[in-house]
Amino acid sequence: MLAGILLGCMFFFEACSNSNQTGCKKFRTGNFYFHSRYNGLEYFLHRSDSSQTEISKNTGIKTMSKIQWISDCEYNLKYMSRDLGGLKKDPSPMTLLDLNFKIISSSEKYYIFLCKIPNTPDQIIDTIWVIND
Repeated sequence: MLAGILLGCMFFFEACSNSNQTGCKKFRTGNFYFHSRYNGLEYFLHRSDSSQTEISKNTGIKTMSKIQWISDCEYNLKYMSRDLGGLKKDPSPMTLLDLNFKIISSSEKYYIFLCKIPNTPDQIIDTIWVIND
């Protein structure tokens, strides 16, 4: 009896994890919106399979990054270049770091990610919204 319950639980958790893994592929390309709950800044993101352009709604700063997909639901974002749009000082140097993102939950309209900050124990959990064109 106990073996049957354990086996049933294993199948249930495997099915749940597989459905989340395949659902992440839709976030590899498209347009997205991010409103950081940590600093209040807003960003528009345009993503292809291997690159991302991020434009700050608050400052106009444009950041270009390379995306390396580790799995359907995990990617590394590597800073490539930045256009400060006339500003003399960069107000957000954290975006110059290489970051690791894991999509931990998703729906058709958004995904929730966990982002690890390099060389620190710090992590950010926040939401990126899909923009339907």
